[in-house]
Amino acid sequence: MGKWWLALLLWGLWLAPASADEYRFAGDQFPFLLEQNGADISGLGADVSRRIMERLGLPVKIDVLPWKRVMLMAEKGNVDAVIGPYRTALRETFMEYTVTPFYLDRVMLFAPAGTGLSWDGDLSALKGKKIAVVRGWSNGDRFDSRRADLDVTELESLEAGLRAVALGHYDLVVGNLRHARVVIDGRDLQWKVEALEPALVETGGYITLTRKGRLWALRDKVNQQLIQMRDSGELARLQRAYGF
Repeated sequence: MGKWWLALLLWGLWLAPASADEYRFAGDQFPFLLEQNGADISGLGADVSRRIMERLGLPVKIDVLPWKRVMLMAEKGNVDAVIGPYRTALRETFMEYTVTPFYLDRVMLFAPAGTGLSWDGDLSALKGKKIAVVRGWSNGDRFDSRRADLDVTELESLEAGLRAVALGHYDLVVGNLRHARVVIDGRDLQWKVEALEPALVETGGYITLTRKGRLWALRDKVNQQLIQMRDSGELARLQRAYGF
C-alpha cells in the first residue's frame, strides 16, 4: 500500500464519528478544562466525564468543537452531554444540569491597564463603553440579559478580545479569569490589561445532559456518580491537579 493510501486511512480513522454504542460528549477548548493535542484530549472535564462513564460501564467519545456549534448540536440532540457550560435559563430548555458543578469560575471585565476605569458592579456604568465578548459564550444571566442595551461586539476568542483591548480597540472584554490568565501570561499582556473587581459573576461549570440525547434516561445515575466523586474528595483532588 502506498504511503498516500496509508495517510488517507489514518486521516479517516481520526475523523471517524462516534460508533453507535458510544455516548458522545462535546465541549470547546478551554485551558485545563478541555484541551486537544492531536488525537489526545485531556483536562479536568475530560477526566471527570470519562470516570463517570467508566463507572457506569458505558463507552464515551469526546469531541472538541467551537462552542456555538456545541450548543447547536446539544439543542438538536446530536450530542448526549456537554462539558463545562455555565447555567443559563435558555440552556435549561434543552439541557439538564447535573446537581453539582465540577468547577467554579469568576467572569470578569478586563480593561487596558492604568486607565483607572471605575467599576463597582453596576452594569449601567458600562453604557457608552465598547465591549468585546466571545461568540457563543454566556457571561452569566445578569450580563447576558443586558447585552441589547450595551455596545457589544462578538469576537472569535478571548485571546482576540484581550489583544484588542491591549491595543485600545475596545474599552473592555468579558471572560473568565482562569482562561484570561493563560492568555495574558502567554502573550505578555501582564502590563497591558487588567481585571476589574468585582467579578461580573462567580459561577459553576457543569456537565449537562441533552434532553434529546440518549444519556438523558440515565441522568440519575450520572448525578449519583458525580456526587460520589465530590463527597469522596476525588473531585477536589482532580481540581487541584489541574489548578482549579
